[in-house]
Amino acid sequence: MNFARVLTQTAYVAPVIGTDARGKPTYGPPVARKVRAEVRRTMVTKATGEEAVSNHRFWCVEPVNLTDRVWLPGEDNSSAEASHLPLSVESASDFPGTATLWKVML
Repeated sequence: MNFARVLTQTAYVAPVIGTDARGKPTYGPPVARKVRAEVRRTMVTKATGEEAVSNHRFWCVEPVNLTDRVWLPGEDNSSAEASHLPLSVESASDFPGTATLWKVML
């Protein structure tokens, strides 16, 4: 299945590339990703098992880690304060012969 026709927006993802002297993560530069972003308020279970409220979700074909910084379409990716950390990331589909579609809850 070709997801290109529905992934028409651009989000930015900055991956963790290391840690500083205090053990806090350091990030690489934001990388553009084709996504489909939606505003949707829903409860999610985080990797830690606790529940949280998610206000946004997006779909993409490149994996996103729970530790990555994410900027939704239209957000200023030069500001770390404007970024989000994913609440959950899961494989939403795995069609034979195609890329996996990932669902990221923010």
